[in-house]
Amino acid sequence: MGPGPAEPGDLFREGRAMQAKDVRKGAYVRLRNGMDATLLDNQVRRATRLAYVFGSKVGLFDEAGSVYTSDIVAVRVGEQWEPVEHSAATLELATARKAWGF
Repeated sequence: MGPGPAEPGDLFREGRAMQAKDVRKGAYVRLRNGMDATLLDNQVRRATRLAYVFGSKVGLFDEAGSVYTSDIVAVRVGEQWEPVEHSAATLELATARKAWGF
């Protein structure tokens, strides 16, 4: 299991951001819905990534499955969280997906 949740005040390091394509297999990430996950693949050029999501932290089940790349908001580096920046194409797909209701 990955490291514990960060304190609210230290979620992001000042002035740091990681590109979504630089987030690799084994990275501990925070998703848009507030859950944490560990990435299980290195498919950095796809709209989805395979991840093991720790749902038990919010009262659900832990499970492996696909998550949209645009739903990854932060990556844990050492003891700090770094925000994730997405490409224009990824953000465009996220906007279209939301318009479709997903």
